[in-house]
Amino acid sequence: MIYSVSVLNPSNDELIMELTNPEKSGFSIRHIDGIGPTKSNINVYDVPSIDGGLFNSARTQARNIVIKLGYEWIKTGDHVTPTIEDARHLSYKFFPLKRNVRLEFITDYRTLYIDGYIESNEPDIFSKDEVTTISIICPDPNFYASDTNYGYINYANQNGFEFPFDNNSLDEDLIEFSSMVNSNSCKIDYEGDNITGVKLELFFKYWYPKSQQMTISFINKIKSTVIYVDPNRIFRTSGHKICPGSRLIINGKPGHKSVEFQRFEETYNVFNAITLANDWPILYPGENTVVLRAGGSVEAIKGRVIYNTLYDGV
Repeated sequence: MIYSVSVLNPSNDELIMELTNPEKSGFSIRHIDGIGPTKSNINVYDVPSIDGGLFNSARTQARNIVIKLGYEWIKTGDHVTPTIEDARHLSYKFFPLKRNVRLEFITDYRTLYIDGYIESNEPDIFSKDEVTTISIICPDPNFYASDTNYGYINYANQNGFEFPFDNNSLDEDLIEFSSMVNSNSCKIDYEGDNITGVKLELFFKYWYPKSQQMTISFINKIKSTVIYVDPNRIFRTSGHKICPGSRLIINGKPGHKSVEFQRFEETYNVFNAITLANDWPILYPGENTVVLRAGGSVEAIKGRVIYNTLYDGV
Protein backbone atom coordinates (compact mmCIF):
# COMPACT_ATOMS: atom_id res chain seq x y z
CA MET A 1 0.00 0.00 0.00
CA ILE A 2 0.97 3.65 -0.35
CA TYR A 3 2.16 5.12 2.94
CA SER A 4 2.65 8.77 1.98
CA VAL A 5 2.86 11.20 -0.93
CA SER A 6 5.30 14.12 -0.74
CA VAL A 7 5.52 17.20 -2.95
CA LEU A 8 8.63 19.37 -3.36
CA ASN A 9 7.81 22.81 -4.76
CA PRO A 10 10.15 25.10 -6.78
CA SER A 11 11.36 26.73 -3.54
CA ASN A 12 12.47 23.29 -2.23
CA ASP A 13 9.78 23.33 0.45
CA GLU A 14 8.42 19.87 1.13
CA LEU A 15 4.92 18.83 2.10
CA ILE A 16 4.45 15.24 3.34
CA MET A 17 0.89 13.92 3.12
CA GLU A 18 0.40 10.70 5.07
CA LEU A 19 -2.65 8.74 4.01
CA THR A 20 -3.44 7.60 7.57
CA ASN A 21 -2.65 10.94 9.29
CA PRO A 22 -4.12 13.75 7.17
CA GLU A 23 -4.24 16.14 10.14
CA LYS A 24 -0.43 16.39 10.07
CA SER A 25 -0.36 18.09 6.67
CA GLY A 26 -3.87 19.53 6.47
CA PHE A 27 -4.71 17.44 3.39
CA SER A 28 -6.45 14.11 3.00
CA ILE A 29 -5.76 12.26 -0.24
CA ARG A 30 -9.15 11.22 -1.57
CA HIS A 31 -8.09 9.81 -4.93
CA ILE A 32 -5.13 9.65 -7.35
CA ASP A 33 -5.33 8.86 -11.06
CA GLY A 34 -2.42 8.29 -13.44
CA ILE A 35 0.12 6.47 -11.25
CA GLY A 36 -0.12 3.13 -13.06
CA PRO A 37 1.47 2.28 -16.43
CA THR A 38 0.60 4.91 -19.04
CA LYS A 39 -0.72 4.38 -22.56
CA SER A 40 1.74 3.83 -25.42
CA ASN A 41 1.48 4.84 -29.06
CA ILE A 42 2.22 1.90 -31.39
CA ASN A 43 3.07 3.00 -34.93
CA VAL A 44 2.27 0.45 -37.65
CA TYR A 45 2.58 0.92 -41.40
CA ASP A 46 0.61 -0.90 -44.07
CA VAL A 47 2.14 -3.23 -46.64
CA PRO A 48 -0.02 -4.01 -49.70
CA SER A 49 1.06 -7.65 -49.96
CA ILE A 50 0.28 -8.76 -46.38
CA ASP A 51 -2.65 -8.61 -43.99
CA GLY A 52 -2.50 -6.19 -41.10
CA GLY A 53 0.70 -4.18 -40.92
CA LEU A 54 4.31 -4.09 -39.76
CA PHE A 55 5.58 -2.59 -36.54
CA ASN A 56 7.49 0.67 -37.01
CA SER A 57 8.04 2.22 -33.58
CA ALA A 58 6.51 2.76 -30.17
CA ARG A 59 6.59 5.57 -27.65
CA THR A 60 5.05 6.25 -24.26
CA GLN A 61 2.86 9.29 -23.81
CA ALA A 62 3.42 11.97 -21.18
CA ARG A 63 1.88 11.10 -17.83
CA ASN A 64 -1.06 13.02 -16.37
CA ILE A 65 -1.42 12.62 -12.60
CA VAL A 66 -4.67 13.91 -11.09
CA ILE A 67 -4.84 14.21 -7.30
CA LYS A 68 -8.04 14.94 -5.38
CA LEU A 69 -7.27 16.49 -1.99
CA GLY A 70 -9.62 17.25 0.86
CA TYR A 71 -8.89 20.17 3.18
CA GLU A 72 -8.54 19.14 6.82
CA TRP A 73 -8.11 20.92 10.12
CA ILE A 74 -4.42 21.28 10.89
CA LYS A 75 -3.39 20.32 14.43
CA THR A 76 -0.51 22.44 15.72
CA GLY A 77 -0.47 21.69 19.45
CA ASP A 78 -0.87 24.79 21.59
CA HIS A 79 -0.85 27.16 18.63
CA VAL A 80 -3.95 28.60 17.01
CA THR A 81 -5.51 25.99 14.73
CA PRO A 82 -5.49 27.22 11.10
CA THR A 83 -8.71 27.12 9.15
CA ILE A 84 -9.65 25.24 6.01
CA GLU A 85 -8.96 28.46 4.12
CA ASP A 86 -5.36 28.29 5.35
CA ALA A 87 -5.11 24.75 3.99
CA ARG A 88 -6.46 25.94 0.65
CA HIS A 89 -3.86 28.71 0.50
CA LEU A 90 -1.20 26.15 1.41
CA SER A 91 -2.19 24.11 -1.64
CA TYR A 92 -1.47 27.17 -3.83
CA LYS A 93 2.03 27.31 -2.37
CA PHE A 94 2.90 23.67 -2.96
CA PHE A 95 1.06 23.26 -6.28
CA PRO A 96 1.79 26.54 -8.13
CA LEU A 97 0.44 26.79 -11.67
CA LYS A 98 2.90 26.32 -14.55
CA ARG A 99 5.75 25.48 -12.15
CA ASN A 100 7.65 22.24 -11.75
CA VAL A 101 7.24 20.02 -8.70
CA ARG A 102 8.55 16.63 -7.61
CA LEU A 103 6.21 13.97 -6.25
CA GLU A 104 7.57 11.19 -4.05
CA PHE A 105 5.60 8.05 -3.25
CA ILE A 106 6.56 5.84 -0.32
CA THR A 107 5.03 2.36 -0.41
CA ASP A 108 5.63 -0.85 1.49
CA TYR A 109 8.39 -1.90 -0.92
CA ARG A 110 9.47 1.13 -2.95
CA THR A 111 10.31 4.82 -2.72
CA LEU A 112 9.72 6.47 -6.09
CA TYR A 113 9.70 10.00 -7.46
CA ILE A 114 8.54 11.74 -10.62
CA ASP A 115 8.84 15.33 -11.88
CA GLY A 116 6.00 17.26 -13.45
CA TYR A 117 4.35 20.64 -14.08
CA ILE A 118 1.15 21.89 -12.47
CA GLU A 119 -1.54 22.16 -15.12
CA SER A 120 -4.42 23.15 -12.82
CA ASN A 121 -5.38 23.51 -9.17
CA GLU A 122 -9.18 23.75 -8.97
CA PRO A 123 -10.73 24.05 -5.48
CA ASP A 124 -14.46 23.53 -4.97
CA ILE A 125 -14.79 26.42 -2.55
CA PHE A 126 -18.57 26.47 -2.02
CA SER A 127 -19.09 22.79 -1.34
CA LYS A 128 -19.81 21.54 2.17
CA ASP A 129 -16.86 19.15 1.98
CA GLU A 130 -14.27 21.40 0.35
CA VAL A 131 -11.80 19.66 -1.96
CA THR A 132 -9.39 20.56 -4.74
CA THR A 133 -8.44 18.69 -7.91
CA ILE A 134 -4.83 19.08 -9.02
CA SER A 135 -3.60 18.04 -12.47
CA ILE A 136 0.13 17.44 -13.03
CA ILE A 137 1.68 16.81 -16.46
CA CYS A 138 4.88 14.72 -16.36
CA PRO A 139 6.84 14.91 -19.67
CA ASP A 140 8.98 11.96 -18.54
CA PRO A 141 6.40 9.27 -17.66
CA ASN A 142 8.82 7.04 -15.73
CA PHE A 143 8.96 6.75 -11.98
CA TYR A 144 12.52 6.78 -10.62
CA ALA A 145 13.84 4.90 -7.61
CA SER A 146 15.17 7.33 -5.01
CA ASP A 147 18.62 5.68 -4.89
CA THR A 148 21.24 5.89 -7.65
CA ASN A 149 22.83 2.51 -8.50
CA TYR A 150 26.43 1.67 -9.42
CA GLY A 151 28.33 -1.12 -11.13
CA TYR A 152 32.13 -1.33 -10.77
CA ILE A 153 34.91 -2.57 -13.04
CA ASN A 154 38.44 -3.29 -11.77
CA TYR A 155 38.00 -2.19 -8.20
CA ALA A 156 35.69 -4.50 -6.33
CA ASN A 157 36.30 -6.09 -2.93
CA GLN A 158 35.87 -9.82 -2.58
CA ASN A 159 34.76 -10.72 0.93
CA GLY A 160 36.91 -13.29 2.70
CA PHE A 161 35.63 -13.06 6.28
CA GLU A 162 33.03 -15.59 7.44
CA PHE A 163 32.91 -15.71 11.27
CA PRO A 164 34.96 -14.05 14.03
CA PHE A 165 37.48 -16.32 15.73
CA ASP A 166 41.06 -16.13 17.03
CA ASN A 167 43.85 -15.31 14.59
CA ASN A 168 46.11 -17.79 16.46
CA SER A 169 49.17 -15.63 15.83
CA LEU A 170 50.52 -12.38 17.20
CA ASP A 171 52.98 -11.87 14.34
CA GLU A 172 51.15 -12.98 11.19
CA ASP A 173 47.79 -11.98 9.70
CA LEU A 174 46.27 -15.41 9.17
CA ILE A 175 42.68 -14.29 8.63
CA GLU A 176 41.94 -12.47 5.37
CA PHE A 177 38.94 -10.20 5.77
CA SER A 178 38.76 -9.19 2.10
CA SER A 179 40.90 -9.00 -1.00
CA MET A 180 41.03 -6.79 -4.07
CA VAL A 181 39.90 -8.58 -7.21
CA ASN A 182 40.48 -6.95 -10.59
CA SER A 183 37.93 -7.85 -13.24
CA ASN A 184 37.37 -6.26 -16.60
CA SER A 185 33.62 -6.92 -16.37
CA CYS A 186 30.71 -6.49 -14.01
CA LYS A 187 27.23 -7.95 -13.84
CA ILE A 188 24.25 -5.72 -13.16
CA ASP A 189 20.93 -7.23 -12.12
CA TYR A 190 18.57 -4.47 -13.19
CA GLU A 191 15.26 -4.67 -11.29
CA GLY A 192 13.32 -1.92 -13.08
CA ASP A 193 10.25 -2.27 -15.28
CA ASN A 194 11.56 -0.13 -18.14
CA ILE A 195 14.90 0.13 -19.93
CA THR A 196 17.28 2.80 -18.61
CA GLY A 197 20.23 4.74 -19.99
CA VAL A 198 23.58 4.73 -18.22
CA LYS A 199 26.52 6.99 -17.49
CA LEU A 200 29.95 5.36 -17.77
CA GLU A 201 32.98 6.83 -16.01
CA LEU A 202 36.51 5.60 -16.80
CA PHE A 203 39.29 6.51 -14.37
CA PHE A 204 42.87 6.17 -15.63
CA LYS A 205 45.60 5.14 -13.17
CA TYR A 206 48.53 5.26 -15.62
CA TRP A 207 49.52 6.85 -18.92
CA TYR A 208 47.42 5.30 -21.67
CA PRO A 209 48.90 4.94 -25.19
CA LYS A 210 47.17 6.69 -28.08
CA SER A 211 47.38 3.62 -30.32
CA GLN A 212 45.32 1.23 -28.13
CA GLN A 213 41.59 1.41 -28.77
CA MET A 214 39.17 0.70 -25.92
CA THR A 215 35.85 -1.11 -26.26
CA ILE A 216 33.00 -1.23 -23.76
CA SER A 217 30.34 -3.89 -24.38
CA PHE A 218 26.88 -3.96 -22.81
CA ILE A 219 25.54 -7.51 -23.14
CA ASN A 220 22.06 -8.78 -22.28
CA LYS A 221 19.51 -11.29 -23.58
CA ILE A 222 17.67 -8.78 -25.78
CA LYS A 223 20.25 -6.52 -27.42
CA SER A 224 23.98 -5.90 -27.10
CA THR A 225 25.80 -2.62 -27.65
CA VAL A 226 29.49 -1.86 -28.15
CA ILE A 227 31.24 1.51 -27.66
CA TYR A 228 34.60 2.06 -29.34
CA VAL A 229 36.85 4.72 -27.77
CA ASP A 230 39.74 6.16 -29.81
CA PRO A 231 42.43 7.68 -27.51
CA ASN A 232 44.08 9.34 -30.52
CA ARG A 233 40.92 11.36 -31.17
CA ILE A 234 40.92 12.43 -27.53
CA PHE A 235 44.47 13.69 -27.99
CA ARG A 236 43.65 15.54 -31.23
CA THR A 237 40.56 17.20 -29.73
CA SER A 238 41.90 18.14 -26.29
CA GLY A 239 45.61 18.44 -27.09
CA HIS A 240 46.45 16.16 -24.14
CA LYS A 241 47.26 12.50 -23.71
CA ILE A 242 45.42 10.31 -21.25
CA CYS A 243 47.43 10.66 -18.04
CA PRO A 244 47.12 9.39 -14.45
CA GLY A 245 44.15 11.03 -12.74
CA SER A 246 42.26 11.83 -15.95
CA ARG A 247 38.71 10.68 -16.52
CA LEU A 248 36.45 9.91 -19.49
CA ILE A 249 32.69 10.31 -18.95
CA ILE A 250 30.23 8.82 -21.45
CA ASN A 251 26.66 9.82 -20.67
CA GLY A 252 24.09 7.83 -22.65
CA LYS A 253 20.98 8.88 -20.72
CA PRO A 254 18.21 10.18 -23.01
CA GLY A 255 18.24 13.97 -23.18
CA HIS A 256 21.70 14.18 -21.59
CA LYS A 257 23.99 12.45 -24.10
CA SER A 258 27.58 13.69 -23.94
CA VAL A 259 31.23 12.56 -23.95
CA GLU A 260 33.69 14.50 -21.77
CA PHE A 261 37.39 14.13 -21.07
CA GLN A 262 38.50 15.58 -17.72
CA ARG A 263 42.18 16.24 -17.07
CA PHE A 264 42.90 17.83 -13.71
CA GLU A 265 40.49 20.80 -13.56
CA GLU A 266 39.90 21.08 -17.31
CA THR A 267 36.99 19.49 -19.19
CA TYR A 268 36.89 18.86 -22.95
CA ASN A 269 34.04 17.85 -25.22
CA VAL A 270 35.32 14.74 -27.05
CA PHE A 271 32.08 13.51 -28.60
CA ASN A 272 33.97 12.50 -31.75
CA ALA A 273 36.21 10.13 -29.76
CA ILE A 274 33.60 7.37 -29.57
CA THR A 275 31.91 5.19 -32.17
CA LEU A 276 28.71 3.26 -31.45
CA ALA A 277 28.28 -0.18 -32.99
CA ASN A 278 24.49 0.18 -33.08
CA ASP A 279 23.03 2.37 -30.33
CA TRP A 280 23.72 4.06 -27.01
CA PRO A 281 24.13 1.60 -24.14
CA ILE A 282 21.03 0.76 -22.15
CA LEU A 283 20.16 -1.72 -19.42
CA TYR A 284 17.26 -4.12 -19.84
CA PRO A 285 15.30 -5.69 -16.97
CA GLY A 286 17.22 -8.73 -15.76
CA GLU A 287 20.92 -9.55 -15.96
CA ASN A 288 23.26 -7.24 -17.89
CA THR A 289 27.02 -7.64 -18.32
CA VAL A 290 29.42 -4.75 -18.95
CA VAL A 291 32.83 -5.74 -20.38
CA LEU A 292 35.82 -3.39 -20.77
CA ARG A 293 38.60 -4.28 -23.22
CA ALA A 294 41.68 -2.12 -23.63
CA GLY A 295 44.45 -4.11 -25.28
CA GLY A 296 47.01 -5.16 -22.72
CA SER A 297 46.39 -2.19 -20.42
CA VAL A 298 42.94 -2.92 -19.03
CA GLU A 299 44.34 -3.01 -15.49
CA ALA A 300 45.23 0.69 -15.88
CA ILE A 301 41.54 1.62 -16.02
CA LYS A 302 38.82 1.62 -13.39
CA GLY A 303 35.22 1.87 -14.55
CA ARG A 304 31.96 2.86 -12.91
CA VAL A 305 28.48 2.40 -14.40
CA ILE A 306 25.87 4.81 -12.99
CA TYR A 307 22.18 4.20 -13.60
CA ASN A 308 18.71 4.85 -12.23
CA THR A 309 16.00 2.23 -11.78
CA LEU A 310 12.87 3.11 -13.77
CA TYR A 311 9.37 1.86 -13.04
CA ASP A 312 6.18 2.01 -15.12
CA GLY A 313 3.99 2.68 -12.10
CA VAL A 314 3.79 2.93 -8.34
